[in-house]
Amino acid sequence: MNDPSLLELRRAIANDISALASVGQVDFDGIILRVNQLTDRVDNLRLADNTQDDDAPMDETDGELSATLSEWRQNLSKSWHNFMSDFITIRRRGSNAEPPLAPNQDFYLRENIRARLLTAAQAVPRHQNETFKQSLEAVST
Repeated sequence: MNDPSLLELRRAIANDISALASVGQVDFDGIILRVNQLTDRVDNLRLADNTQDDDAPMDETDGELSATLSEWRQNLSKSWHNFMSDFITIRRRGSNAEPPLAPNQDFYLRENIRARLLTAAQAVPRHQNETFKQSLEAVST
């Protein structure tokens, strides 16, 4: 201990200890819990192409079919008009907008987001920083 040749080594060790003491501890469990909270909230996300007005009242009597066989022409006409009114939907969008999802594709989008968040949560305890970062960037996009 009293060897003067070790003085530089002791000084370097003291500097390293003080540098390590100044580094804050990373809360890995907190990060994982936060990512899991985001995973639980995926179903509540609104999609960008959900521009339909769900509060508009539906006209229930317009498309009702009668049960009598003698009114088959009116029933056929109502069925045809109901089919054609939902056959093609035209929406105005900005020129830089992404194309909307196909019907029922929001499920796959949400599951893809969940999978990326799960990958990010699994990367935290493994100290895979790049995988964590890439997964969160993909979710954000």
